[in-house]
Amino acid sequence: MAHLDDREEPYRLEVTGLGVHWVRKLGFTIDRPRGLGQYLLLRFYTPMLARTAAGLEQGEPDDCLLYEPTFPQWFTGRGVGYTDDWLHITGPGMPEVVGRYQVPVNTLFRPRQIDFFSPALEAISRELYQRERFWQHSVQLLVGTLLLRLGRLATERAHLDLTPADLAHAEVLRSVRAEVHGRLQE
Repeated sequence: MAHLDDREEPYRLEVTGLGVHWVRKLGFTIDRPRGLGQYLLLRFYTPMLARTAAGLEQGEPDDCLLYEPTFPQWFTGRGVGYTDDWLHITGPGMPEVVGRYQVPVNTLFRPRQIDFFSPALEAISRELYQRERFWQHSVQLLVGTLLLRLGRLATERAHLDLTPADLAHAEVLRSVRAEVHGRLQE
C-alpha cells in the first residue's frame, strides 16, 4: 500500500520564502531586471509604484501582483516606505495552477475580498517551520487554495471605478445565481 508521502505531489510547488506585513523604509526599492527566477506574489498595504506589463503603475492598498519568474520586477513606495506581504514560489506545477485559476500575472489587481491573504501566508509559514507530518503537501494545498481564491476574487483594475450601486448589483446577481444553481432540481 502506498503512503501519501510516496504519491506525486498535488501541484509540484515549493515555497522558498515569505514575509507577512513587512515594513520597508523610505527609498527601499526592489529592482530585479531579469526577474527572480521564480514567481513572486505580493499584497500591498500602502500606496506604491510597480513595473507591470502595462508599464509603471501606481498601486493602492490591497492591490496584489503576481510576477512571473523572468518578468522584470521593480516596485517601491510612493513618497514613503511601503508595507507588503510576499511569497516566493517555484516548481513545475506553478504555470498550470496559475493558468487553471486565471490569476492575473505581471499586472496589478485587487481582490474583491482580501482578509484571507495574510492568514493564508501565516498558515504556510507555520507549516514551513513546524515541518509536521505531510507538511510539504499541506504547503502545496495552502498555496493552491490561496491562488484559487485570488483567481476567483480578482478584479481587473479597469473595473475598480464601479460605483457602490454597481458593486451591490453584482453581489445580488452572484447571490441569485448561487440560489438558482443550488435549486436546479426544482
